[in-house]
Amino acid sequence: MFTTYFKSTLLAFLLLSASIFAQNSQLNEHAVKFESSTTVSLVGENGLIMRSTDRGLTWNEQQTNISNVLFGTSINNGISLAAGENGVILRSVDNGTTWDPILPGTTENLNDIELLDGTAVVCGNNGIIYYSDDAGLT
Repeated sequence: MFTTYFKSTLLAFLLLSASIFAQNSQLNEHAVKFESSTTVSLVGENGLIMRSTDRGLTWNEQQTNISNVLFGTSINNGISLAAGENGVILRSVDNGTTWDPILPGTTENLNDIELLDGTAVVCGNNGIIYYSDDAGLT
């Protein structure tokens, strides 16, 4: 009898806590990356970039002024990059307050981007791979 009561109580706790901590979203997110143990960014459809500084409890949308789908993001040493549909690459050096377009010279979808210690690599459809040694500036 104790086991049944314990299981029922545990199940109720798990169900209630899941609904309390879950955040409902009508957005279509495509990628998420942690910058630190507390700061995380995500990208998605219609140029969506969102940033959280409290481990994802609350989110702030960042203005990109594009409508392209973003498929990948990367953050390193205060520089943020995002890549997506029709060859779009965006770069921010101010924690996402402003985003500048980088023109890679393709209209292929760029599916992911990584940035580490000033080196950026982007991969896309049809075997596209771009490399930058100036943190995505060129």
